[in-house]
Amino acid sequence: MKSLKIGQVAKAVNLTVEGVRFYEKIGLIPPVERAKSGHRMYRQETVGRILFVQKMQTLGFQLDEIREILAQVDQDWGNRNRLASVLNKQISYLEKNLKMLTKTKVLLGSNCQAPESSSEFFHEFQKLELSQTA
Repeated sequence: MKSLKIGQVAKAVNLTVEGVRFYEKIGLIPPVERAKSGHRMYRQETVGRILFVQKMQTLGFQLDEIREILAQVDQDWGNRNRLASVLNKQISYLEKNLKMLTKTKVLLGSNCQAPESSSEFFHEFQKLELSQTA
């Protein structure tokens, strides 16, 4: 199996070298072996794991939640009740945001076709419930 240097991993996942180190430091990717030269040598699977983390972040998962999910995966799904709890919490978050996005789309669309005053648009936009966290 081919090992990758940190720069190769960073390039493959569109992160900085510091970003890869950060993911390792907080436990999102497993600790790596070092070559005799001292360079970190990553397994090929690390790229897929980081891409998984990035996709989960895009869906609104927090890093601690992603770490917990990965721990369950590493334990062959370990505590399914805890995993279900984390996933159900995220489903609720996504459903709430989907409703907010739909309302925003309608508001933006109605202002594109028949613009109201900018202050009225601003007022209507402020009334939307924005969800910041899961």
